[in-house]
Amino acid sequence: MLTINIPTYNRVKHIKLLLASLFQELDENPWLSGQIFIKVFNNSSSDETGTYLNSIFRSNLSVYNRENNIGASMNIFDSTHHCETEYLWIIGDDDIPSRGLLSWIVNFLNNNKPELLYLRAVWLPDIFKSPIPSVSNKINARKLSAEQFVKHVGAKLTFISSVIFSFDYYSACKKNDNISYKDATEFPHIIFYSPAIIFGKSLFVVDEAVINATGNSNFNTSTLKTFGVDLPNVIRTIFGINNKLVDRIIVNLLVAFLPSFVYSVKFVSFKSLDREIPWLDLQQSLGQYRTFWIFVYPLKFLPKLFALPLVALGRLFR
Repeated sequence: MLTINIPTYNRVKHIKLLLASLFQELDENPWLSGQIFIKVFNNSSSDETGTYLNSIFRSNLSVYNRENNIGASMNIFDSTHHCETEYLWIIGDDDIPSRGLLSWIVNFLNNNKPELLYLRAVWLPDIFKSPIPSVSNKINARKLSAEQFVKHVGAKLTFISSVIFSFDYYSACKKNDNISYKDATEFPHIIFYSPAIIFGKSLFVVDEAVINATGNSNFNTSTLKTFGVDLPNVIRTIFGINNKLVDRIIVNLLVAFLPSFVYSVKFVSFKSLDREIPWLDLQQSLGQYRTFWIFVYPLKFLPKLFALPLVALGRLFR
């Protein structure tokens, strides 16, 4: 039914919490045995990750300890070659599903057979200090068309732990055989569920926050390049330049993500050694969009007092 792939590197504290949470639900629901298979891909960690993983013996767990670090993107990309089930869910090692989610997911997949299921995430940095939240008694999943889906989700497709996709559907389409993980830079996972978005008829979205993201992200120059330059290029490469869904995703990116990133780098983040915003790269990548000139580029000139309302206004127009 479902394979859960977990790429990991030097986060033994996080991987312990994630696996403990998954194992607890599996133990509490014996009927899930044979339905869920967990595979961890240790990218040659230098901490205690390997020792910890090698100490676990469970029939539904497979551990792949790489001798050499092959890079985060390749670790994700290669993990998809180890799926023998109908569905694949790649979870970041620092993201924790809410309690009770696994049971709901298996039931939902069996009953609805979606090509793609999107799970909303929430940032919960204090997960080590507080209990893992539980899902509500009734999770609602809405079925959307491809255009509705990309308008609603947009650039949040990049959050790896939010997407469960039909690996069988991807294998049947083989739309992107000519695209390698190198073309996808930091977003290789998008390759595998793009056929469902382009051709699929059964796309579902869960609006309840059921994934708890615990990792810290520093808003710095690399973040702006990743989302403002690399991501639009990846979207164009994978979906096709003339695909109307491309504009939907990128416009969502321009009002939902980039204004906050630019604002944070310019006015908030003091940790980065290089706090210059790559305006020329952003302009070359996104200058064709009127939304860029309305919501992002003005932040180059506006003082903080006027820039913050523009960021807030952009969020209303997502």
